[in-house]
Amino acid sequence: MLIPETSNTERAAGSLRRTRLHWLTATTALLSLALASPALAQATSGGSGGNVNGISNSGASSATGTGANGVAGSNITQGGGGGGAGAIGGDGGGDYSGAFSGGRGGVAPGEQGNAGQGGGGTSSGGGGGGGAHGAVVTTDGSNTATITGGYGGRGGSASLSWGGGGGGAAGYGLVLDGTGLNYTNTGAIAGGIGGPGGTANNNGHGGAGGDGGYGVYLTGTGVLTNSGSITGGNGGDGGNALNSIQTNAGGDGGNGGAGVVFATGGTLINSGSIAGGATGVRGVGQNNGGATDDGVFGSAGDGVRGANLTIINSGAISAGSNLSSDPLFDANAITFTGGSNVLEIWASSIINGNVVGTGSDTFRLGGAANGTFDVSSIGGSAQYQGFSSFVKTGTSTWTLTGTTAAVTPWAINQGTLAVSSDANLGAASGGLSFGGGTLQVLAGFSSSRNITLNAGGGSFDTNGNNATLNGTISGSGGLTKLGTGVLTLNGVTSYAGDTLVSGGTLRTGASGVLSVASSYMIATSATLDLDGTGQTIGGLSGSGSVLLGSNG
Repeated sequence: MLIPETSNTERAAGSLRRTRLHWLTATTALLSLALASPALAQATSGGSGGNVNGISNSGASSATGTGANGVAGSNITQGGGGGGAGAIGGDGGGDYSGAFSGGRGGVAPGEQGNAGQGGGGTSSGGGGGGGAHGAVVTTDGSNTATITGGYGGRGGSASLSWGGGGGGAAGYGLVLDGTGLNYTNTGAIAGGIGGPGGTANNNGHGGAGGDGGYGVYLTGTGVLTNSGSITGGNGGDGGNALNSIQTNAGGDGGNGGAGVVFATGGTLINSGSIAGGATGVRGVGQNNGGATDDGVFGSAGDGVRGANLTIINSGAISAGSNLSSDPLFDANAITFTGGSNVLEIWASSIINGNVVGTGSDTFRLGGAANGTFDVSSIGGSAQYQGFSSFVKTGTSTWTLTGTTAAVTPWAINQGTLAVSSDANLGAASGGLSFGGGTLQVLAGFSSSRNITLNAGGGSFDTNGNNATLNGTISGSGGLTKLGTGVLTLNGVTSYAGDTLVSGGTLRTGASGVLSVASSYMIATSATLDLDGTGQTIGGLSGSGSVLLGSNG
């Protein structure tokens, strides 16, 4: 089947990038597209043959079949298009006359595409053949070795007013073909490098580089566990145009391949390294007295891309390197393209690049080891974008630092979330909920956010500090007060579960704030201080102290 890059939206975007005749007037429209579509410029195909009209004639890649062949030049000045990658690589397109052929695509697993024939001074060059995928797997399995997709073939060169051939697309490192499959990688898997575009001498156009291969591509839902390395291939370089007076004479660079792509959803458990491929370098247009300029850099590859994903990361996930000094398209460490997604990071997690969600995705802090997270990295223009739910899970203690104006409604379901101020928890409108975890304060603390105690309840550890809660507290769960120091309740509480004062003091700041539905147990050396306020509760027990009078 063909890769999703052949959809109308992404194919149109790819055509815009490779059509450079009206590049300057199209820049604003392209930038708007780039911001609206995080999957933009991630298509995988061969490079177009160099030509004066900016016409695309490259072959698209296939996950499990044969890559599409590049198309022959549409006129005598256009080079043949590079072939697409596949289980068998597509052949490169020949020149317009049929005298010079494109390179054959790779056939055996991991075989590179052959170079297109050079047209010399009589015709344009042929396109390079597409590389073959390193492996196509249809059952559960594992890898301990090195698997690499076949490199794309080089486009053929040309002279005079002819165009260089486009480079072939590189093969993917590994295709996991099926639904519900489990695959473990402890070795090294890499997409191949896209074929370079053919050069054009004396008034011609350089061919475009082929796209780099994906590291791993999953056709169906599955589980990929990685403790090794997975890398997308670099895009092929655009062909140079020497001594040309043509506009946009240099060939475009190919796109870097994404590290891991899920076609329909799945789970990624990563403790190793995953990275997208780097951009292909633009071809140089060497001016010979005319309006010659260079080609366009390709786009870097995302580290991970897909929809309906759960990613648990304790390793490194990185965007590919964009080698342009002023990139129009840039890659993300992780791009969630749709559906409902979860990103869980552990203390050893490294994310190099942005994580772009859909606007309704879930961000989790988890694992058993303690960690620190700067919440200023959350927000529409920050590193972590498009998340609406924030969860503390796992037995670890995570300390939040920094501040954010973003709405980050934290759910503390396991372990401990430690804060120094309420601003660590984001905008107060986000609220706070518990499902079995603990909020620990590291300094004097005051909050007006509303709190929900779900099944499993929640614990509030004053940790030797004084803290005040001014919002409401509701829900089916119970409340546990931990640590020395005073926790003062000023807001009305209505939660149904029991209240345990295990350490320090629980104080009321106003009448009627204690929950009528809750029974209160005061442990030895702990105190319930009513501070002269009137309260109605569901029950009282324990060997600790209850103070009725005013403290001032």
